[in-house]
Amino acid sequence: GDDAQDHRRDPRVLVVKHLPMPETFQPNECLTSEPDARVCAAPLPDTPPYSNKVADQLAERYRKVRAVDLSGAFCVGKNRCEALVDGMAVFRDNHHYSVEWVKHQRDEAWRILSRAADLR
Repeated sequence: GDDAQDHRRDPRVLVVKHLPMPETFQPNECLTSEPDARVCAAPLPDTPPYSNKVADQLAERYRKVRAVDLSGAFCVGKNRCEALVDGMAVFRDNHHYSVEWVKHQRDEAWRILSRAADLR
């Protein structure tokens, strides 16, 4: 009814959790020097970063806050984020995803964001 529609219009705050990055090396340099692109993947951390815990705590404390994990949209690979997928470089550098990859994955990212915000 009207209550459900009003609820969907309530402002939301989405806190995006840490996205894995190859912070200790330059992925493009790795891709040009390594014959096996899998060597250039960014490993997923064994323990979640502290910022993820903060995001979860905020979501627990405030009704309109949602913690969102977008790694499923941008990370391909088991226990790692591949640096090259379908011929596309995933990372621009050691702290950014490439524009081409983000555009390629935008529908998946939007699906995750809209589900987290109850925008269906």
